[in-house]
Order: sequence, then structure tokens, then C-alpha cells
Amino acid sequence: LPSLPSLILVVIMVAFRTLLLCGALVFAALHAVNGSDEGASSSAVVALTKDTFDEFLAAHDTAFIKFFAPWCGHCKQLAPKWEEAAVKAEGRAAFATVDCTQESELCRDRFNIRGYPTLKVARGGYLLPYNGNREVDSLLQKVAQFEQPAVAPLTESVEGTTPVFFVLIDPKSGEATRAMYEAVAKRFQDTVPFYFTKDGDVGNDFDAESFPAIVVVREGKPSVYSDKYAVDELTEWVSAKRFLYVEKLTGETYDSQTTRKPYAAIAAVDPADKKSAESMIAVLRKLAQETDLENHFTFSWLDAKEHAGFIKARGVAAEHIPTVFVISGDRQGGIPLPKAAPQEQDIATFLRDVSAGRLSPDLSWGQRLQEFAKDNMAVVVSVAILLAAAVVAFFILSDDDEDSKKKSDKPSETPSKSKDEKKDD
Repeated sequence: LPSLPSLILVVIMVAFRTLLLCGALVFAALHAVNGSDEGASSSAVVALTKDTFDEFLAAHDTAFIKFFAPWCGHCKQLAPKWEEAAVKAEGRAAFATVDCTQESELCRDRFNIRGYPTLKVARGGYLLPYNGNREVDSLLQKVAQFEQPAVAPLTESVEGTTPVFFVLIDPKSGEATRAMYEAVAKRFQDTVPFYFTKDGDVGNDFDAESFPAIVVVREGKPSVYSDKYAVDELTEWVSAKRFLYVEKLTGETYDSQTTRKPYAAIAAVDPADKKSAESMIAVLRKLAQETDLENHFTFSWLDAKEHAGFIKARGVAAEHIPTVFVISGDRQGGIPLPKAAPQEQDIATFLRDVSAGRLSPDLSWGQRLQEFAKDNMAVVVSVAILLAAAVVAFFILSDDDEDSKKKSDKPSETPSKSKDEKKDD
């Protein structure tokens, strides 16, 4: 059984969350009665539900979706901009909203929405995060970008100027292959460029031995697609290969880098120490190309000084920088490599120990309490009920004591006679 202090902390946490949940439910009920003003003032913005969501995406080539909560201040600030962009882009792109206080099945269960507002772009029915600027002009620029062809002709100037790109090499120009390739390119158009060429000789530069061939070039290194030539299979491959081997971890890249694979391997470096920073990133870049690690990890780097609080919360000691640490895909805690300036073999061994389950996240107290609550919910609920009953009983008894005290302090309506009065009788 857990210690009494731990149990009390868990009960307090559960009680507090229950209070918040009750408040949210009350707010949602009031919101349901009064209605939402998000999207209501403009017919250009469509309010979606779980029943209309897929149909809406299928009906629009390009759609911007805002997942929001009515109480969210940032959502309220964005609302007029979202409506203005929707009006100005009408006929070119669709704009919609999803009220997550009403559509938890969509927000929580299907799309794992963690904060508000969360913006996504649907291209050909396929959703990707929208991490761009939220001003009206920026939204309209993105709309204009989607109106351009998703696939461009391959030219000699492409290689060396674009760190990641895809190219279809098809001397016979097969219509079915081209249509499939363009459908996938449309989905990822704003994240990575797609090219096409009929020149089979180009295949020699990209390690393509047969045609048609689809190749990704990441930081100058080509890799040929070898799976089934179908939209879903190619989409999955492009989704995994469209990133640099080692991305810089920023607010815009954080979600994709920490959720798309089981683990995120992150190098904490000091860019001012250019030599050691570049050396550490180069090691990660090499390891990112090893299949067993690539299947389990995304690879990133961040400025350890700029994000000192973030890495400290993940158990990384300042004196160990430059070093590497890992965040699990559910972002519960961190796994630090407790060594300063680790070498390639140290990092490789560390990452393989993590992926094999030999090392696990060092959870914070709050996270440990959450884990305990999940595993011992019956105990927590029982104790919470007992404590609640005790609190209620305490207040009832306190009221009774107060009433008794007031009665004892109140003068009697027929006071006792004094001894002298009794003598007179």
C-alpha cells in the first residue's frame, strides 16, 4: 500500500481534477444551451461535428480546421481573423471549427488535441498540423500556395539548395503513377517540395536502377521508395521521410518531433561552442540513418542555454552539456544520458537500451502520482469518498456545536430565583 502522504496527495489531485471537470461540464452545458459564437457570425466558417467532419473534408480540396474551446482566450482572439480569412478565401479554400467541449470524440479520441487553438490543414482529406502565422495575410498566402501545382519539373538548380525533396523519375510518364504521386504531393505540398522528370539518366544520380522510381533526397543522400505504388503506402513513407535527419527543436517542430515515433532523441548543445555542437549533431545524424534506431526515434537538437528550464525538467544536468536525452512518445518524463560529451558508441548504446526497454523515463512527482492513480483508482476513489464524508461530518458537527454553544450562552426565559427570593416565599 502507498504511504499516507502519497495517498493524500493523490486524493487531493483527483479531487481537484474532479472539481475542474465538473466546472468544465457545467460550462459545456451552459454553452450548449446558449450556443457558440465561434463561426456563427459568418456563414463562411462551418462548425463541424463528428457526424459532418469526414464529409466536409471529402467535399473540399483544401480546408483549414480550428479545434477550440469557448473559454480559451487565444481562441477568442483568433476567431475574427479566422472568419475574415474564410470570407476572403471563399471559393478557394474552406474554413471550419470544431468545439472540443462538445466534440470530445473528435478532439481527444481521434486527433489527440492537447491545447487550444490547434490548427490543421486538410489537403485531399489528409490532415497535417498548421504551424504557420495566424494572421489573415499569412493564412491567405497559404491558400495561394496551395493553388500552385503540387509537383514541379526537376531542374539542375534543385539539388544542393533544398535539404529534403522528392522526385518521380518516369521516362514513360505512366498516368496512374503520376496521378498517385501528385495526390500524395498535394497532401504534403506546404512541407516539402515534389519534382518530376522523364529523364532516365537522372536515375544514376539518385541510385534508381528501374523505372518508374520515387526517390527522397535528404541532406544529399538519396533513398528509393520500394513499397507498393498506392496512395496510402506512399503517404506513410513520405510522412516519415520528409524531415531532416536531425531537426532543430522549436515551438513549431516540437509536436511532430515528440509524437510521431515512440521516442525523441534530443541533443542538448551550446551553439556558442560551435565545434562540440556540430560534432554532437553529426553523431545524431549518423545514428538517424541506422534502420533499427530510425524506426524508434526522431532526432533533434536544441540550445541548452536558451531552454535550460526545459532540459532541467527532463533530468539533464547542466554540467553534462553537450549530451543527449530522450523523451518518450507520450512525453511522460525524460531519460538523460548521465555523461558529459558522450561519444558515438555511448549514445548508440544508450538509445538501444531505451528502445529495448532497459531504461525508462524519470517521472516527476506529479507524473508518478498520475501513474499511481491509474493503477489504484479503486483505493483512491474509496479514500476520497471517506475523506469527503469526514469533511461533511466535520462541518455538520461544527454547526451542531455552534448551535449548542449559542443555546448555552442565551439567558433563560425563566431565570432561577435567588436565595433571598426563596426566603421571601
